[in-house]
Amino acid sequence: MGENRSSRLEQIKVYIGKCFRIFWYEKGWKVVLFGAIISAIIAWVPGDKMFVDKVNTKNGSFAIVCACIWIGLFNSIQSICRERKIIKREHRTGLHISSYIAAHMIYELVVCILQSVIMVIALLIFRKDFPSDGVLMPAVIEIFITCLLVMYASDVLGIAVSSFVKTENAAMAAMPFVLIIQLVLAGIIFELSGSVEKVSTITVSRWGVQALSATSNINDMPDAFTLLQEEKEKSQLEEMGQEVNEQEIRDKYMKEQTEDEERTDEAFDDSKDNILHCWTMLGAYILLYGAVSVVALKFVDKDKR
Repeated sequence: MGENRSSRLEQIKVYIGKCFRIFWYEKGWKVVLFGAIISAIIAWVPGDKMFVDKVNTKNGSFAIVCACIWIGLFNSIQSICRERKIIKREHRTGLHISSYIAAHMIYELVVCILQSVIMVIALLIFRKDFPSDGVLMPAVIEIFITCLLVMYASDVLGIAVSSFVKTENAAMAAMPFVLIIQLVLAGIIFELSGSVEKVSTITVSRWGVQALSATSNINDMPDAFTLLQEEKEKSQLEEMGQEVNEQEIRDKYMKEQTEDEERTDEAFDDSKDNILHCWTMLGAYILLYGAVSVVALKFVDKDKR
């Protein structure tokens, strides 16, 4: 038993080294560069109203999650299938599939940490109203954790897909379908209800958007109707030549908004339980996708090629 465990750990070490050698010699750093470019674009595009009003913050959170999912999938979607022949040969000579997948997961975790740091730095550079306080800790740390979990969960999902398919072309063909499912079921493009809303709980995007929105505390931000009411009252006061107290007007209509339950989404509540639940779900999917990858690759010996 001890020898078997030692053998597995040694294999993990060997394959981690192999992953980093491939990263260096085959210019895997280009993946990080592409991720940095995407991060900069996503941080720049939402405009000055992100972290200011509810609609733009929700849309911006969705854009960040989309970028994290795309980067994660792109990192790993071809990583396993391109080595399928090698895996088949080495599995027959003693390779533990669990060790092989664990090595890739550890390597991809390092890559995702680097990419998540770049994402947060881009947000700090381009978003002047970046929040200071989160739910449990400073907002910058919470947003980093959420980006990392979303990106890494998507990365391990990519490993799972790559473990099922047999060619790199098949992996790239599957990627758009996986991405579309994640985006459609995030609950931002379409309002979800009933059975569709329950199905959305199996997506990475759902929990990523929910966690970012909780950290941003969007329920305390003015929604579109509140902004419309504010602008209307300001215009009326200006036409009558009266003094405009913007803070007083904001407080008035924000009180109406927070008292209206239909305009407050409990899923985005800035509570400890909410954000911890989101992170727990993302962590659970990382473990699930990793286990699925091991099971899928166990059948590599049955390849007919």
